[in-house]
Amino acid sequence: MKKKASFMLTAKTFLIVLIAIALLILLISFLSKGVKVFRTFEGKIPVPAPVAVINMSNRTQFIGRNVSFDGSRSYDKYSKIVGYHWDIDGDRSIDISKQSFDIMYLEPGEYNVTLTVLNKEGAIGKESAILKIYPTNLRNYGRYGGGGGTGGSGDTQQPPEEEIITLFLIADKLSTQEDNWRDILRLVPVTMWRDQFGTHQYLYSVYYYTQDFENSDVSFLLSTHGMEVANFYGELPPGIQEGPIPNSYYQVILTEEGEYFDYWQKYDTVVVLDYNNEELGLISALYASFLNSPIIFLNKDNLNEFEGIIKGKEIYLILKNPDDAIDQEVMDFLTNNATLKEPRYSWDLRNPSTNPFYKLASSVLLPVEP
Repeated sequence: MKKKASFMLTAKTFLIVLIAIALLILLISFLSKGVKVFRTFEGKIPVPAPVAVINMSNRTQFIGRNVSFDGSRSYDKYSKIVGYHWDIDGDRSIDISKQSFDIMYLEPGEYNVTLTVLNKEGAIGKESAILKIYPTNLRNYGRYGGGGGTGGSGDTQQPPEEEIITLFLIADKLSTQEDNWRDILRLVPVTMWRDQFGTHQYLYSVYYYTQDFENSDVSFLLSTHGMEVANFYGELPPGIQEGPIPNSYYQVILTEEGEYFDYWQKYDTVVVLDYNNEELGLISALYASFLNSPIIFLNKDNLNEFEGIIKGKEIYLILKNPDDAIDQEVMDFLTNNATLKEPRYSWDLRNPSTNPFYKLASSVLLPVEP
């Protein structure tokens, strides 16, 4: 009888050991598949980490406009999240401890935002995201028919309630027969931009300088596009007078080249491109539209002309690639008179996954060859 009892005790012990091994294998399998970060506490089983999820109202925003942050989509399958801690400026310190909030950034730049969530056992989970804040320049809406009457010359920072419908016109060549591609591209941020009020766009047309223009041609062009005012940039075609068009309710106004910067009431940023770099002209002009900035084409011969324009401004220099060279005299001029931001490269600007401004499109209406 004693031997039988001994045999039964040994079998029971073996069964317990077998069950313990099976449980250990299951625990190891569970930990290897589902746990990324955990902390152990004396006398407790390791706790799986919660998962942090950042939700932002915008991944790009302008100075002075709110960005909403929300961590409510964070989750923990095995416990309860009890803490939400945000680093909103990338300095690795906690700035705000809320699940959701709104905040306004006052400085342009690229911010690394990190959310850290904490569960009741003390385990943590993190997620990071990049937020880009762009400068806000102030458009002079008086130049577009608001605040300054038809044609506009007054200053106003608010879009007019009833905006004058204006068609911008520019010649393909100057009276000197020099190609006018720089002014054509400078007109892009004048007629299309983004600011705190949204995206604005005016039509503009490039006309042939050799084309004979009459008042009736201007009236027809305006009526075709549902416009009221023809704003000729740079110079008027021969035979066209500034002011009301006879026998119509249409008007002609002239924006002289020196009035280009009057379309901004205040600007802290300027986009700069090499004077002869026509290849990058359009992408640079579109980037100026995105920043609501004027654009200038610089070389060593026109530095004095723009010294007062760029003094104290932030300069966004557009280059083809990191190896692209620009005249050293121009670089010294920019360094001594302004703040040079990190150069923007055309291959990056053309990448829609990294720059949202790609959605902006130029509206150039070319007339039929006469």
